[in-house]
Amino acid sequence: MLKIAHLLVILLIVMPMTTIALEMSDYIQPDSTFDEAYFTGRFNLNNGNQEQTSFNGTMLGYYDLTYSTLPFTWNVRMDGVTDFKRGSNATDSTQKSYDLTASTNINKYFGSTRGIFAYSAVDVGYRKLLADDNDDPDNNVANEPYYAKIGAGMGYGRIFDATPLAYVLRFIEELKNYGVIIGKIDERAYLEMAQIIAREDEFKSTYGFQDYKQYWIADIEKVLVKYGCLKNQGTGCLKNNTLGALGILKMHDVLFEERVNIRKHGWTFTTGIGFVAYDYSGHENDPALDFEYKYTLPIGYHFQFIETLQYSILLKEDIIKKIHNRMSVTYELSDRIDWENVWDVKITLPTEAGAQDLTAHEINSIFRYYLSNRLSTDFTLSLSHVEDDIENNGNDDVETAIFIGLTYRLK
Repeated sequence: MLKIAHLLVILLIVMPMTTIALEMSDYIQPDSTFDEAYFTGRFNLNNGNQEQTSFNGTMLGYYDLTYSTLPFTWNVRMDGVTDFKRGSNATDSTQKSYDLTASTNINKYFGSTRGIFAYSAVDVGYRKLLADDNDDPDNNVANEPYYAKIGAGMGYGRIFDATPLAYVLRFIEELKNYGVIIGKIDERAYLEMAQIIAREDEFKSTYGFQDYKQYWIADIEKVLVKYGCLKNQGTGCLKNNTLGALGILKMHDVLFEERVNIRKHGWTFTTGIGFVAYDYSGHENDPALDFEYKYTLPIGYHFQFIETLQYSILLKEDIIKKIHNRMSVTYELSDRIDWENVWDVKITLPTEAGAQDLTAHEINSIFRYYLSNRLSTDFTLSLSHVEDDIENNGNDDVETAIFIGLTYRLK
């Protein structure tokens, strides 16, 4: 039985790769713009056989923008989360917390599109914890609301956004299924169409938001005609060698009605110096040494692996070492179902006498069903554990939680 399971996993990975030799890593267009914004809500309400109605919920959202050209890349990321809850006892009041973060970084390349670059970065945060998680007077642990850090340094490598190629693969599959195109398509056609997909903002700027779609799809169609991809091209079966109503409709469905997960490939390594103006732990004006490694790999046409490892050394009187590793694997089960798995590990290693090492693990497994291009329902299994070498402080066991929520795509 185990051998059969292994065989099925191998087939899931290999089957999408057997139709054509083209790989996601073949798309290395440095000029691209990608942005997305999401809002997610979860809520649970309990009543009956208790002194008052109890509830708990979470609302979270984020915005991510990556702008890339040949000489530089620019990324902006903003995250926000708020939790609220009320217990079942009559004396329990509503508690709220929030955590807001924003970061931006710029990489300036010297000559090569994937070689040496200089970078600068800014990270800020503001938060308010729940009363249960707030300051611990017995351990004199500070939980300040502010965080601010700037940094600069050097790096090597580049990460390319191949999402436009994923869109092409998706709508070509649809066009083949409906008999609009037949036979093998030249790999150059895939890459040329992906470059047109990546220029969506350019089409919006030139033709306007209301009218750009027709020109955008028309240019994609020209590539299919150029490489003789349309069914019976030149025989008159398709008027004027066009996609026709069916082909345009199916292409429109993929580009505007379906969700395609981001595809990235490549890696970067950076090292530099930082300055922590404010820290949640109460530290101020501390210099730091920073190291970061990012690795992205699309596996076949349906898997995406992303790994980010950060290592920072705070150069204060008592040196503090911080390690943050985030690993995610996303699999497109179908056009409407994604399965995302994320493992997040944060480690703090203080050198101050009597201070305890801290390790926090969080694992999330998310099944996401897209009701439309903008709305999805999520089923999340979450496991979390904190190791702090302190007995009986409420976090000795693994915490398990199950969430069902809705996510709305703002952009």
